[in-house]
Amino acid sequence: RLLLPLPLLLLGGGGSLTGVYAAPFLTANSGASCLLTAARDGSFINIDYTAANYTKYTFSVKMQEGNTRNDNISPHGGFKVCNFDGHSSSRGSSPELFFIDRNDDWGYGTYNGGWGHSALYTDKSYYGDSEPADVQEKTWEVVMHWTGSRYVVQSWTVEGVDFSNYKGKFSGCTSTKGTDGFAPRIWAYPGSIVGIRNFQVFQGDDLDSLSALWTGPMALRAPPGVAESECFLDSEACVNPSRDELAGENVAALDRGGEPFGSGSLAGWCSTDAAGEGSNFSADGSHCWKNINDGLIGNSHSWIPGGSGPYFVGVRFAEQRNITGFRISRDADWVYQDRIGGSYTVQWTSRAGANHEMPDSAWTDLGTFTRSSSGFEYFKFCEVITAQAVRIIVSDAWACIDELEIYSPAPATSTQ
Repeated sequence: RLLLPLPLLLLGGGGSLTGVYAAPFLTANSGASCLLTAARDGSFINIDYTAANYTKYTFSVKMQEGNTRNDNISPHGGFKVCNFDGHSSSRGSSPELFFIDRNDDWGYGTYNGGWGHSALYTDKSYYGDSEPADVQEKTWEVVMHWTGSRYVVQSWTVEGVDFSNYKGKFSGCTSTKGTDGFAPRIWAYPGSIVGIRNFQVFQGDDLDSLSALWTGPMALRAPPGVAESECFLDSEACVNPSRDELAGENVAALDRGGEPFGSGSLAGWCSTDAAGEGSNFSADGSHCWKNINDGLIGNSHSWIPGGSGPYFVGVRFAEQRNITGFRISRDADWVYQDRIGGSYTVQWTSRAGANHEMPDSAWTDLGTFTRSSSGFEYFKFCEVITAQAVRIIVSDAWACIDELEIYSPAPATSTQ
């Protein structure tokens, strides 16, 4: 249930992230094609490639089956740089960068769109680490060039192995958006399963100075209105641990220097509905954002958003800390079991002074989750994150959180 972006929704975006985060894979299953969709708001990720000379897409891909050398087509699938097919979830005719296990055109190639069928790398001895065998995750980097009228391949690498003989091939992607025409897709041939995560995009007019369109990898979700049998999230079982699995210090606690902040509080149930920061902020009531880490549980010590949104609440730590997961609840006393609807996007930052006024660009998505209980729910990150603060953005203005705990690993015990 937790959408781990970036790899949680944490995929190595700026700051002091330790290791590679484990976001979930947006996965296309057996003949499906899935529009890349943002976990945060459910919108399709349209990349206006006409806005700059060059657009670079980086992401990770995982393909099944695992045997890439038995000449049975599978695994077969890949990435589509633009969308000719509206909101359809079938393969369609959008231009494809693919891998295929078929002797005549084995390996990475192109199909559909403007570039047609091309297989320029059928020599298996060339591939090295780029071959997607044994369901191994592989990092792709695709750079496209907008000439003013044509969207063509500039370069393509997988795990650093160069496939740039495709340079100059015209995708057929148009200069007008159409129905989400600028949105990329992930797709899988019947009998194959193909997933994508850690999706980032960079643009610019100079190849040597491309700028990220957002901070860190984009957390993905399944596109709306598509059956789970076609497009789904594979989050690799990094979620819903027990409290014992998150043993360590609650670094969000007030007595450990955690300072709350929030976008606002429910009018009439807090003495002010204003945004702010700090445990000394002048606000009192049952549903103020400053209740989020006061150590008290229950409806009378909770937060409900106020204002017009976006709605968020968070905690800044006394110093940068390694964190491994968190606990959230609506009413841990189990008196109230409502107000758990909507989605919840977890973000982190390593910047000092993080608060309610820090711009969205300073935050990196960690993941998105939904709730099924008003009691304690635990979420474990797939990798350790080094952060100064964490915030949770809620989509439902009536959502309620009574307490947020964020865990740092317990220090190792020395032995003689």
